[in-house]
Amino acid sequence: MPGLDENSRADSSRWGGILYYWLNEAGTKTSSKPKFRKIKMALEKCIGLCYLTDELAEDAGGAG
Repeated sequence: MPGLDENSRADSSRWGGILYYWLNEAGTKTSSKPKFRKIKMALEKCIGLCYLTDELAEDAGGAG
């Protein structure tokens, strides 16, 4: 999946190098070209364990 290449939090490096400006009348802007990278997502199952009393299970409505 494509994503912005943000490897630094320094100015001009955030959001893959895209520069943002406050809108000023007749203000000058510098063009920018973003850098992209491929994001690899390896999805795996995740489980959690918690202890639940009968009273809480009854209050949850449909969880029991």
